[in-house]
Amino acid sequence: MMLGPEFRLHKPYKLVDLKPAYGELFQDKLGEFDFWGYTDMDVLYGDLKCWFTDDLLHQYDVITTSDRILADHLTLIRNDPDNCRLYRIPENYMEVLFDEKAHGYDEQGFNRCMPQLAQNNQLRLFQKNLKEEDMLMRLNGRPRFLIVW
Repeated sequence: MMLGPEFRLHKPYKLVDLKPAYGELFQDKLGEFDFWGYTDMDVLYGDLKCWFTDDLLHQYDVITTSDRILADHLTLIRNDPDNCRLYRIPENYMEVLFDEKAHGYDEQGFNRCMPQLAQNNQLRLFQKNLKEEDMLMRLNGRPRFLIVW
C-alpha cells in the first residue's frame, strides 16, 4: 500500500498511526532484514541481543515488550509480506490512516486483532513486560538490558 499524494501529515504525532504500516511503506528499504519494528523517539536501549535471542527471533512473528499491548516503544515484526500487511486487518485502517487526527493505531486498533490471530494459530506472538524483566535482572545483578523512558 502506498499512501499516495492524497495523504497529508498534518501533525508529527500522526506517525503513531503509521507505525504498523512501516513494513509495507518502507518495503524497498527493508531488503533482506529478518525483522522490522518501531519504537519511540524518547527511549534508550542497552544490549538488545541479550534479550532478543536467536531462539526468540526464530520462534515468533511479532515480539513486543509489553504483556498487555503491542508496545509503541518497542515492537518487532518478522519481515515477510503477510506480516507487513497485518495493519490492514482492522476494517477501519484506511479511515484511521487518512484521518488527520492521531488515533494511536499502533496501540489501539492494530493491537486489538493480534491476540485473536495468535489464539487462532495464525500468528506467533510473544508478549512480555520487558520493563519489569529488566528491573528484575538489574536487582539480581545481571544488567543485560536497559530500557529507559
